[in-house]
Amino acid sequence: MQNLSEGQTSINQRLLVDSQTYFSQNKRIVACFFLLLVFLSPLNNCWAKELLPLKFTFSIKNLKIVEKDRTIRVQQGKNIELEWTTDKELELHLHGYDILFEISPNEKYRLKFLAHTAGRFPVSAHQKNGGKHHHRPLIYIEIHPK
Repeated sequence: MQNLSEGQTSINQRLLVDSQTYFSQNKRIVACFFLLLVFLSPLNNCWAKELLPLKFTFSIKNLKIVEKDRTIRVQQGKNIELEWTTDKELELHLHGYDILFEISPNEKYRLKFLAHTAGRFPVSAHQKNGGKHHHRPLIYIEIHPK
């Protein structure tokens, strides 16, 4: 066993006391952090749900929506994701938001946007390559004020 000088023993004892004090202070911090996580986790779930988009799926066959419900109702400020499939090359137009996008047969297309403006907005279809414009809206998106 190595003999330590009086100075080295004193330093080692101080380091031991300092590390014990540091550890006990950190235990309190870790315990407080853990309690905060436990109590705030339900709130975190609410916040996470606010950030997740509301998802809707639509299929278009012969320029008509297959799904029965053709109106989406959401609250202003929500993130929206619309998933589309079609049997023809189409360009879809979300009026009011001026979003145009093209979809191809047998491919899924996802349109994501923030519902920042309240109102009732139609989505209409245009056939590509100079085809006819489908005047009757495929669906409506109703965005209600907060």
